[in-house]
Amino acid sequence: MKNEKGFTLVEVLAALVIISIILTSSIAIFSNTNALAVRNSEKLVVINLADAYLERIKADPTGTISNGTADGSKTISELINLKTCSVVSGTQKKVCPGIVLSSDLTRLNGKQYKVTVQFSQTQSNASSRIHSEKDLQLINVLVTVGSPTSKITSSVEGYIADEKTSQ
Repeated sequence: MKNEKGFTLVEVLAALVIISIILTSSIAIFSNTNALAVRNSEKLVVINLADAYLERIKADPTGTISNGTADGSKTISELINLKTCSVVSGTQKKVCPGIVLSSDLTRLNGKQYKVTVQFSQTQSNASSRIHSEKDLQLINVLVTVGSPTSKITSSVEGYIADEKTSQ
């Protein structure tokens, strides 16, 4: 019986334990990598959707207004001027609160994303020598897009020309 070749039960069990440890760690790595890829894909969709909305607003600001408000006859600057502006402490600038003209759900890749567009404009006091957005005939646009399945959001900020003075 001394010349019998083969593996003992202990050797087989040790090999199974080693193989199972390697397989378990490999499966954990693959599942974490997949979850990270899905999260990064969601981030990219949110960022690109925010950029696309901002570019759409820059291309056609008046169309954005008429689609986003009940009274499509008012321009963005007229709507901003209806709001009460407040002076920022320590500065000479008035800041008009943001006006949310559209807050809707956009369907993309089978998921709905919440898109919020805000317009605002800083106004300088009469004694200020600092140029404000109103002096430069610019309106600040902030587009925020949120993911439906996670807490991923992206905000993109830009400026459009004040349409009442640029026409």
